[in-house]
Amino acid sequence: MISDAVTGLSEEQNYSCNMKTSKLFLIIMLIMLFTACADVSQTPIVEPTIAPTAAPTEEAPALTDILGTLSYSGVFPDHPITLVDGYYYYSEGGSGKPYVRLIDNLIVTGDINHDGVEDAVFLLEDNSEGSSRYSLLAAVLNVRTDPKQVEVIQVEDRIAVKSLSFDGSQVIAEYIGHGSGDVDCCPTWNVRKVFEFQDGRLIETNREELGKVSVEDLNGTNWRLIDLNGNQEPVLPDTEITLNIDQGQISGFAGCNNYNSSVTGDLEFPNKITVGPISATQKMCTDPTSNQESAYLARLGNVEKWAYDYGHLVLFYPQEDNTFGELTYELRLQDMKDTDQTKPNAIIKLETAYGSPSQAGFGSTVFYEQNKSDDDLEKLALEKYRYFVGNLWERFGEDAWMAPWKQVYTRKDGEKHDIVAELRGITDPDAAISVPMILDNLEGAQAARAALSRVYDDPAITDLSVFNLGDGGAMSGILLAGRNQNTGEIVLLVFLMD
Repeated sequence: MISDAVTGLSEEQNYSCNMKTSKLFLIIMLIMLFTACADVSQTPIVEPTIAPTAAPTEEAPALTDILGTLSYSGVFPDHPITLVDGYYYYSEGGSGKPYVRLIDNLIVTGDINHDGVEDAVFLLEDNSEGSSRYSLLAAVLNVRTDPKQVEVIQVEDRIAVKSLSFDGSQVIAEYIGHGSGDVDCCPTWNVRKVFEFQDGRLIETNREELGKVSVEDLNGTNWRLIDLNGNQEPVLPDTEITLNIDQGQISGFAGCNNYNSSVTGDLEFPNKITVGPISATQKMCTDPTSNQESAYLARLGNVEKWAYDYGHLVLFYPQEDNTFGELTYELRLQDMKDTDQTKPNAIIKLETAYGSPSQAGFGSTVFYEQNKSDDDLEKLALEKYRYFVGNLWERFGEDAWMAPWKQVYTRKDGEKHDIVAELRGITDPDAAISVPMILDNLEGAQAARAALSRVYDDPAITDLSVFNLGDGGAMSGILLAGRNQNTGEIVLLVFLMD
């Protein structure tokens, strides 16, 4: 061993050996140092590369964040108010002091002053005078770049707003408002009010009373539950509860099971509603979904009243403390697409006369389709025919529904566009019996014919056909299909009745 050999040397030899070893070690270290220096002098120093970190992208603020912090004039005659987090509180009063609030779920965008920059139109609610509750229409120009507020204008007091839309030139508010025979507390009329932007401000240009409110107004609508009691019990995350209303029947998905029942209204009290016994499938589900489903179905079965609340549907059920709880729904995505906020006013008027998109399978409805310039018109008509018939298509069978299907009229090139005269001139005996039903034998027939003419007499509707419908038995009807050659838009009116 080396250690043993060193130990056996004399002290002098050991010292000599240690000195030689130290010199050898020093020489080796110097050689290594010079070699390292030589390498460094010949090789450029490369700094470590660090990828530059991109500056975090700041997300554009939501419209509610923009609108909920601005000042608005027109609420008071002498000074503006400024919202903070969407609210303005009056100085007087305690915890229940009056306020003005932004309605954040009914904001529509467009270009109301036609300068090519996005604007926003929305509602404020003013709870300032006793039992009054004023809905105010507001607009902000250049909302995302350089917000400029427009003076607000009053819509009406104590109304239940169904929808707010913008068709490119007009702002349209639909709501349950006051009409003939109504007292201040209790509006009972379907109202449509139209506003336009002129000379830097919003002005009211038209108000129509469309008819008395009825639970039948809900036919063909589809909803998604967002809260089981006002804003106190939101639906569980990743859970969908739906409600479909059609011709006196309700159905939907309760979070685990499908359900169905009947629903009836009251002619004397139009906001009264009664839900019949509820039937549901028996699939087992775990908590908390099971508990939520049980609570939902129990409350739905006890519903006594209904109302709109700024685009939401609210069903009221009694609670143990003699107050009412609120099942709150929003329109499902498909219905929101069907009620596109850029829908032309002419289409809205046609829907008023003949009904909005639905699967009622009985009566009439209007379908408005965009970007369909390359699609086959008859194919699209068949799709909407089948959609309108809904579940009855399978029940009666395709052979029954397709047996009466035939094209009974086609608009010829150069022919005068007069849809009323064209329909009256149909000679096919099966289709001809339906013509008076959609032109004359309906409430508001004159307005309905005017709406038909406004849409189908457009010079750009050069591609127009009429088809005969039916179930091969008692039900018969017709379908009008027209295409705008400039825009590719398709407008279909479906009528089917015993």
